[in-house]
Amino acid sequence: MNLDILSKPQLNDVLRRVTGKGRDLARASKEEMVAAVSALPGEVVAAALPQVGLIAGVWGAAAPAAVEQPVEQPDVAVVKTATLGQVFGIRGKYAGTEVEVWNDPAAPILDPMYKFDAELLFSAVVAIKRGRNVWLAGPAGTGKTEFVKNVAAGLGRAFIRVSFDSGAERYEFIGGERVKNGSTVYQQGVILRGMQRPGAIILLDEVSFARPEYLSALHAPLEPEGVVTIPETGQVIRKAPGVVFMAADNSNGRGDFTGMYVGVREQNVAFVNRFAKTLNFSYLKPEMEAKVISMRAGVKLPLAEVIVAFLTVCRQAGDSAQLDHIPTLREAFYLAEALTDGQDFRGAFEETMVNRASPESAEVLQQLWKANVSDDALRAALGTALVSFDPVLAITTSDSEMEVAA
Repeated sequence: MNLDILSKPQLNDVLRRVTGKGRDLARASKEEMVAAVSALPGEVVAAALPQVGLIAGVWGAAAPAAVEQPVEQPDVAVVKTATLGQVFGIRGKYAGTEVEVWNDPAAPILDPMYKFDAELLFSAVVAIKRGRNVWLAGPAGTGKTEFVKNVAAGLGRAFIRVSFDSGAERYEFIGGERVKNGSTVYQQGVILRGMQRPGAIILLDEVSFARPEYLSALHAPLEPEGVVTIPETGQVIRKAPGVVFMAADNSNGRGDFTGMYVGVREQNVAFVNRFAKTLNFSYLKPEMEAKVISMRAGVKLPLAEVIVAFLTVCRQAGDSAQLDHIPTLREAFYLAEALTDGQDFRGAFEETMVNRASPESAEVLQQLWKANVSDDALRAALGTALVSFDPVLAITTSDSEMEVAA
């Protein structure tokens, strides 16, 4: 009985019908599922196959999966050359650096209030010009994803974000067999599709949550030539011109040294070395972060300053391993809004920052709040006149970044 030609969903269906219990498709490999079905009595499996819609080919030679229709790509190309100053509005020594601008209709819209760090922008853009991959490392809420999105927007390139977790498996991001109308069809994953789109920037978000053995499937796409052979079909996929990969992660690929990010794994050196540069992202300066909270949450600047001072203390506690949950910028927005709405100070703090933390971190947060934030300080901040909007203040964090930081 040739079980290798069955897809994982088909093998799982057989297991369910015979044993009454299937496997977690995200965690079990195909080899493990083939072994599980092979261990069952042959006559019982044979009786289950017609119910699954399978008979032909199971006892014969393995037949390749059908190939899905080719991915249709738009007519995308470089349309002009411009400078970093013209495209992103930066000033200084990097403003005259030339970049190629594409015309992809799927490119995101550049946030006019986003302020780039000129050094980070220059480093990323010159790597992209060479076709090199870039790794962005830093704590949650430091703007890594938003940085990549706005780079893609300014350069007119498609922005393809692939989020990873501990259950991510090869067939999900590269591709794998699927059952369609009773037949097995090879379906390309989001990365395989994305690498065929000229000029695309593919973001591997929180990539260190994935298992290193599964990320080995990305070694070929990450190479400059980017040639991928699909074993199931024999099809050869080549990376389109201009495609680059960027990774955004809470670590530099060597694991989490802080103990704050549960699930972050150390990655294989062969995988990490396929990124030419590692750019370190850090929190905003306190004065800028206070302006961001004030403008985004629509609250008074002195109140935002009190909250930023508390965030700073929490981050210091996180650095010393006292906290496994550091309040995010989004949570700071929630707290600022709740306090401005007139909610009880302690209740606002607990509902926006404490109640979602672990019992250990919740206790530390309560202690830090009691020691560093007084009711008198909050009353004084709330009693100050509203800050007026100043268009010169560059907002460095947008709503989409807040989704990542949560």
